[in-house]
Amino acid sequence: MEKIREIAKILTELRSKKIELLRADVGLSENKYTKVTYALATDKIKTEEEVAGMIGAHPNSERFWTFKKRLNERLLNSMLFLDLNKENARPYIRAIKTCDRNCYSINILMLFSARHAGASLAATTLKKAIEYELFDEALSCARVLRKHNSYLGNIKQFEHYNALVEQYHRLTYVTDKAGEYLEALNVTQANTNILKPDNINRAAENLKLAKELFLEYPVYQVGLHYYRIKAFYECLVQDFNAALETWKDFEKFLEKYKSYEYDVRLGESALQQLYCQLCVGDYTAGQINATRCETLFKLHSNNWFIYKEYFFLLCMHTKNYGQAAKTVLQITTATHFKFLNRNRQEKWKIFEAYNYLVHTALDNHDDELEEIRFRLSSFLNETLIYNKDKEGFNTSILIFQAMLLLLEGNFRKLVDKIEALKRYGNRYFIKDAIYKSQVFIKMLLIADKCSYDRTLTYQKTAKYYDKLKSSGYAHVNSYDGLEIVPYADLWEIALEQMKE
Repeated sequence: MEKIREIAKILTELRSKKIELLRADVGLSENKYTKVTYALATDKIKTEEEVAGMIGAHPNSERFWTFKKRLNERLLNSMLFLDLNKENARPYIRAIKTCDRNCYSINILMLFSARHAGASLAATTLKKAIEYELFDEALSCARVLRKHNSYLGNIKQFEHYNALVEQYHRLTYVTDKAGEYLEALNVTQANTNILKPDNINRAAENLKLAKELFLEYPVYQVGLHYYRIKAFYECLVQDFNAALETWKDFEKFLEKYKSYEYDVRLGESALQQLYCQLCVGDYTAGQINATRCETLFKLHSNNWFIYKEYFFLLCMHTKNYGQAAKTVLQITTATHFKFLNRNRQEKWKIFEAYNYLVHTALDNHDDELEEIRFRLSSFLNETLIYNKDKEGFNTSILIFQAMLLLLEGNFRKLVDKIEALKRYGNRYFIKDAIYKSQVFIKMLLIADKCSYDRTLTYQKTAKYYDKLKSSGYAHVNSYDGLEIVPYADLWEIALEQMKE
């Protein structure tokens, strides 16, 4: 009871007389902070102007500035009371919350000389932290207990906790080092799709270092980073089959940690396997992982949309056009679609355009695809974000427009698009993220010079077609370089539309 008395005394003396929190016990219309928070969380509003309108203030007014500051404080305070102990919450998440809360409390107790209560809580927390390999928290608790026993003159306990400090200090360092090896690779590839030799060499070196750490310290976080680095390197050198095996080994490693964040990490593995299957064109296996993603990811979450993008592209690249159509319709007709960020909306509109193009070319009138509708004028108006941005989807839009005119046999209007494509074709063919796009543009320019004569165009573009056919798929982040339909397949469609 003495330990509880110490805690009660500190709380009574130091508790805040007014802790501002978000209130869930009142109607939304009765609390402006809750009302605005809900609207922001559900994407009903996104801008400062919209928030200001909800509270009846000018965006540049002192009243609005004060509201933002107080809302931020309430949100941060409310974070302390998140309910992470629901029945379906993962034990690992509950352990993190408990240990972090306890470590904060321990520091406060020790600061105000409630050493016995602090040390007792540290001993309990240390066990939980060790159980879930929370090395930062374990280190913090071991330090507190080492200090406490130094005051008590308990040499045996002091030495015990001192050894734990050294152990968890080392494990914290090792975990951080493994994370550094991964993040150092992420930062080199974050804004590029070019396979630079230096990046590949660094990835190989970091993989070697991470493997050494993992063999010596086969703990959870080090293992996660090791498998991620290994798959990263294998994808970088385009050995996607090896990467698939790595992700399968990753899942075997997770079997020992089912009480941690098992479903989350399985979702990561399923998504990465789907990516690799897109790159190798394995639709059957990709379908299996797409089904797993559907189960493991929350509907309309960021990872859910990423998996849908990968699966749509896999369908397009393996000529499963019916499934591709169902996927694009599922996204673009969803009520949530209008709340997506602008870039993601535009990407799916581009996907919808190419989906329409393929089905039009194939003259596909399957009853299940009756909903496929597309208005070119609407598409052009809705993709201005990329028409104004040279780094955006301009190449994909121009190629689509040219292909649509070919399908319509409108060679006169096609002249204008060819002029626009020339501006994108006047560059060296460097094997970078948009290399295949440039090759395809070159072929359209040759077709124009051949007056869209099918036989002559076929002869003049044969070597470029072979390049497209022999080049495997490489997924890129660059919108201009994204190969929505394999360019070799797209060229075959183009030839079919030309003059005999």
